[in-house]
Amino acid sequence: MQEKMIKRSLGIITRIALAAICLAAAFKLSSATPHNLIFGNALGCAALVAGWVLNQIFCAWRLQILMRVLQIRIPYLVMLRITFSAFVAASVMPGLIAGDVAKVVLLKIDSRDVGLADLTLIALIDRALGMLCLWFLSVFLSFIIEVPDTGQARGLILIVQAGFFVLCAAAILVMHVLRRKREADIWWLPRMPARVSSFFRATIRLARDDRALAQIFLRATPISFVAVILLVSTQAGVGSLMMSELGEPQRILLQTFLAPTSIVVSSLPIAPSGIGVGQLTLATTYAIMQLPSEVAIALTSVVQISQILVAVVAAGLLALLPLGWQMPRGSASKVDSEQV
Repeated sequence: MQEKMIKRSLGIITRIALAAICLAAAFKLSSATPHNLIFGNALGCAALVAGWVLNQIFCAWRLQILMRVLQIRIPYLVMLRITFSAFVAASVMPGLIAGDVAKVVLLKIDSRDVGLADLTLIALIDRALGMLCLWFLSVFLSFIIEVPDTGQARGLILIVQAGFFVLCAAAILVMHVLRRKREADIWWLPRMPARVSSFFRATIRLARDDRALAQIFLRATPISFVAVILLVSTQAGVGSLMMSELGEPQRILLQTFLAPTSIVVSSLPIAPSGIGVGQLTLATTYAIMQLPSEVAIALTSVVQISQILVAVVAAGLLALLPLGWQMPRGSASKVDSEQV
């Protein structure tokens, strides 16, 4: 027990140190202090609070549709509670994995008849849809934005474009293999631990279910795009206001292209809400694109402050809301296969 406490303490200290180092490195990239942009931007913070709330409202809808893939119907208000509970966990603990774990646990409570492997797969698909939509938005904008004529800027554009297309090609290849091969032909599957093999079997079943795939791509993906656009456009809009305060061109499309970068990197399990890592990442990409790094630091900080505010308020409301928002444990209803 004492060894575990020491390891946890060392892990926390290491993460705090990494966050502090990243913050220091980000401030070195800035030619001016961004304090006024951070603390004098109540309107931007309010806009981002609204952006986070709307984003989670659509994320709850997306997750509700994904649960229909398992032929499970959970009322939207309950799904909203689950989504905001996961958001609180992801905001106060390093990385997004805490939110995904919380989501799986809460879904399991409400869907006792569904296997843990299936729920884990749905949570991963839910996270992957959000990340892929963010990435696709950056790739789309990369073809229409004006970028500086420098090797670093062109290299960043190439990395974003090539990375997305390589990932999509790999995903298509994996789907093709899973749809053609039978479980009996996968020699390594029985040798895996039971929980791991259960997850892969759930993945194979899903890859061969045309109706479930249609549900994911035709219904959940468009909702995911709306959720992403609401958050990213709000962040880019606040960044444009900050640029105006400095007397710089707003460059809203370029900032929209860069916004997903900080969101994705902030999801790494280093510090709560990506503090430090997000500032350094966006400050670096802003510098590459010849935008003021102080705007990047201020914008990332306001995004994180608004995220934490939403998490704190959501935690309070979730604790105070009447039990009518909750379902009796295990009472998620089955959906008729004809309705999926």
